[in-house]
Amino acid sequence: MRDHAIRITHVLLFAAYFLEGIGYIVTGTFLVAIVDGTPGLQGIGADVWIVVGLAVIPSVALWAGLAGRAGYARTLAGAYALQAIGIALPIAGGAGAAFISAVLFGGTFAGITALTLALAGHLAPSRSARLIGVITAVFGIGQMIGPVLAGFIVSGAQDFTPALAAASALVLTGGVLMALLQPFDPLRRGS
Repeated sequence: MRDHAIRITHVLLFAAYFLEGIGYIVTGTFLVAIVDGTPGLQGIGADVWIVVGLAVIPSVALWAGLAGRAGYARTLAGAYALQAIGIALPIAGGAGAAFISAVLFGGTFAGITALTLALAGHLAPSRSARLIGVITAVFGIGQMIGPVLAGFIVSGAQDFTPALAAASALVLTGGVLMALLQPFDPLRRGS
């Protein structure tokens, strides 16, 4: 891969995973509080969180299998899109939305991490440890920023709705960036 293509892939990967870090952590941090703070749903936040945990169990194998057929970038773009929907669903209110949100959130975040690290390893095989280290740090920075930004938004709005909408939009944008990696995907199939 030429140096220019390497730089483009790294920038896209860094930006997408940074946005994932900011966006996913809002739900990861506040989902129980969001659900328990929704009229009519008080007390089911812990149940929703259990569903998140159960959805994580098969997720990495599921997403790895999909990546084997569709490629890393396309699969990651789809996972980001589903996660963005899951992040936004509590805005709709209701127990059904909360539980579907839990399934979509739990069913995507571990798979996104696993596939992102695998893709990074393939994009820079001779420097994979370094690239994985850097994207992990970038993701971690996003994880630190996300709850702080969400806290400011929630304190101003007195509602989680704008914070969830912003987190969902950031994750969706990350998915678009992942989709742009398709021409460089080592598992690309008929793109």
